[in-house]
Amino acid sequence: MTSEESSLQPEHPELATEAFEGDDRPLSESLGWFGKLDLAVFQVEVVVVVLALIIMSVIVFTDVVYQLTLGVVQGLESDPGKAWGTIAGVGAFIWAMAFATTSRKTGHSREAAKNITQRPFWVRVGLASAFLAASFGVALSLVKFDSSTVYRIVTLLLAIPVIRHFWKEGYKVRTGVFIGAVVLAVGMMGSLPEGYSWAQSYGLFLLLWVGFLGASIAARDRRHLRIDLMRKLLPPKWLPHFNALSYLVAAGFTAVVCYLGFIYLFGADSSYMVPIWDVPEWLPASMAEEVKTFPIPDDAPITTRVLHVVFSPSPPGTVPDWLKVLSIPVSMALIVIRFVGHSVAFGMMAIRGEEYEEATEAH
Repeated sequence: MTSEESSLQPEHPELATEAFEGDDRPLSESLGWFGKLDLAVFQVEVVVVVLALIIMSVIVFTDVVYQLTLGVVQGLESDPGKAWGTIAGVGAFIWAMAFATTSRKTGHSREAAKNITQRPFWVRVGLASAFLAASFGVALSLVKFDSSTVYRIVTLLLAIPVIRHFWKEGYKVRTGVFIGAVVLAVGMMGSLPEGYSWAQSYGLFLLLWVGFLGASIAARDRRHLRIDLMRKLLPPKWLPHFNALSYLVAAGFTAVVCYLGFIYLFGADSSYMVPIWDVPEWLPASMAEEVKTFPIPDDAPITTRVLHVVFSPSPPGTVPDWLKVLSIPVSMALIVIRFVGHSVAFGMMAIRGEEYEEATEAH
């Protein structure tokens, strides 16, 4: 093993990902405490992204099923023939898809995949019929129970296999964080608005955060978009120098985007700086007065600006706009830190005179 390979080996192999292979391994793992902190942030990011994808899928899919079910239930009174035709068509589709997916019996491991066995025909019929009955039961529950109860049950059902996967793969830290996040999310669902009309706006909000946090995760694993012309032309001995400089330049550009996002949200001319009349009772009196003061003085501390934006009024049942915009400076700040970490790691390699080769065609 070369000095380069040994210096870039992950400190926590039980938490390693496929990204450690080849030139895509996180360089932060070679930077001591910074690597450990970066790994911890990465674990949280993965949990947030996975949980957000689950919740986003649940609320959007549930809204679609609810609208369809509500239309069918109302149609049974006004136009029974059309309603029963819809039920038959949707039921036939669900049953056929379930029947097709239960054709083979295999495990998740590679060894089990080699010993694939065919399920008996009547077993497949029974499984498909049971799935169809369960699907209709879930659809009817949407119009019988309040939305928060439905979302809690479906979220838990989808989270259980994810928790099981994390645990089996040895991601103990990620498993613990994910369980805590699921419990918090399920608890907060009690404050959701009634019905399902808000699902689209909440889904788009989660999609925005997933996209930006995904960019941060890609930056950590060096899977972001980059121009590889110079990397292909330079010899291995000069690649550490070039990468150190290029990541430093990229960090500077990203820092500008982060700053622009920050001042757009908390700057003196921010559109989110509006009069506030009501603040939570638990807020200290002195701090509440600062939040209610408008217009905010130019020399107001950043804490006052942040609190003013956080407590700015928003329509009931909607996601505050500042939460959407916050994804930009937060993700850009994480990317800046990781780009600087990459630059430092490559700079150390350049100082030691090490050569570096990377499979640029993989990107």
